[in-house]
Amino acid sequence: MNDTYNIDELDLSPIIKIVNEKKFFILLASISVSIIFFLSSFLIPNKYHSFISLQPLEDQTSNIPNQLGGIAAFAGINIQDKGNKTDLALKILTSTDFFETLYQDEEFLIDLMATKNFSSASGKISIDSKKYDVKSKKWVRDHKNPKPTVQESHEVFLKSISQYVDKNTQFVEISFVHISPYIAQKWLTRIIDKLNFIGIIIHTLYLTIISKH
Repeated sequence: MNDTYNIDELDLSPIIKIVNEKKFFILLASISVSIIFFLSSFLIPNKYHSFISLQPLEDQTSNIPNQLGGIAAFAGINIQDKGNKTDLALKILTSTDFFETLYQDEEFLIDLMATKNFSSASGKISIDSKKYDVKSKKWVRDHKNPKPTVQESHEVFLKSISQYVDKNTQFVEISFVHISPYIAQKWLTRIIDKLNFIGIIIHTLYLTIISKH
């Protein structure tokens, strides 16, 4: 007995019947999905990543402030060990103590917590009036703390910044993401300047910006 089937004998009529019966629903679903993706491309702003490649230099660690130097001790990092300077820089970069030096800059906090839209045509951003009143220069959030706290701002900051270390070369790639490419570049550059200012001497290899949804 031959148990094989000839593919030519396959009856597709039930499938064709179902498709014909449901063709309006299938068409409607396809159009709906297309509309959703189309609107999303306009409603969800582009995210711009500013990347910088760094190489910690092999000198000057003695002038790190005690407050930030304590981060190294807590993390078990010997700041006299040249091989650990990359780890130290990254620990400080994501620490609350370091972030507070940025938080004190009102311009940075507004860029981080209150920007709403970016116009690629004008290169300008708009501020969310429900969060910050530009005219009165006051935070106006409907919250018990109108001004974002250090803790909640730090959480947003950690989501905005990322880092990658090449274990072979010890080169570090740090990126900062924002809806404005100019702000992404501005704050990434200033963050690196602050690291240098407190004693983590870093050599910049390159800086670039790309768009990412």
